[in-house]
Amino acid sequence: MSLKITNDLLVKIEKAEVFSYPFEHYIIENFLPEEVLNNVHEFFKTWQTLPTKDTPPNGRLSIGLGKKYSDQSFEMEYQQYLSSVIDWKLIVRNLIQKFENGTNPELLRLMEDGTGCVIRSTEEELQNLRKGRRAFNIDVQPGMNPQGFAGLEPHIDAHHKLIASLLYIDLGKGVHRYGGDLLLHSAGPGTRFHKNTINPWYSAEPVKRVEFKDNRLVVILNSNIAIHSVEAFIPPKNTTPPYPRCLINIIAEASSTDYLAYDPRELPQSLREKVFGVLIGSIMLPLVYFRSRVDKRFRKMFRSSVTWSRTVSNWKHLGRQNYTNWRKILKL
Repeated sequence: MSLKITNDLLVKIEKAEVFSYPFEHYIIENFLPEEVLNNVHEFFKTWQTLPTKDTPPNGRLSIGLGKKYSDQSFEMEYQQYLSSVIDWKLIVRNLIQKFENGTNPELLRLMEDGTGCVIRSTEEELQNLRKGRRAFNIDVQPGMNPQGFAGLEPHIDAHHKLIASLLYIDLGKGVHRYGGDLLLHSAGPGTRFHKNTINPWYSAEPVKRVEFKDNRLVVILNSNIAIHSVEAFIPPKNTTPPYPRCLINIIAEASSTDYLAYDPRELPQSLREKVFGVLIGSIMLPLVYFRSRVDKRFRKMFRSSVTWSRTVSNWKHLGRQNYTNWRKILKL
């Protein structure tokens, strides 16, 4: 692992200016050093030529650090390279601490604790969930949106996410612009939520555009006002070469702590959404109660299941670590 590269990135994070409007965020230009960036470009160019399953326009093919790939695979090579040049745990910690909320004593303690910061969807995360350890998870996901990516509607990220960090990789290096920009929105008096998506979508006005630009890192502090969307990315059909929209998604989740970026029960919702939330909560309540008390022998069936890990994590957020608190689960 290159300490020099990591230290250089830490200096860039330290010098970044945090903007407060329309919500806390910062932007770092030329984040990766040239040598690393060139290698990342080559990886993406190779990846897009590999045979993959068809991805819908709004989908994203991702390589997560926690997912196991065969030793000789392209994905494993990509993982090993990213992990060898950068200390991602240290980088993510500093990305979080750049914000005022990042100095939360609970988060600082967990980030200093070796077992408190683990790669998402790994056996370590499963062990933390099973044993009730308080921890947060990170992931570094290279991803590609295919041509014809229709964009994302205005939304906020899930309430257990600490930050939203996007490192843009433009294989065309700015020669052509086909969209894919990030839009930051400001909530209006009529803004309501359907889960974490704005409803209606036009009720939150876009007030800032962050251009999709090669090697640009955008970091957003997740909150109930951190509304953002993505424009469509639609190159002409005769584009040669047919570059997809590429990015590296840097993830930090407080999935087994009491930390919440916002309380989802307090989001402005229509009466219909509130009634629907109570009905869903009433269905989940007995499931949560049962899953939290199943025999240890029964749990062994799920030890290799990432889905089980994410499900337990989500349920913990619904109950805020307290499965018996039915009022919180029912969002009352």
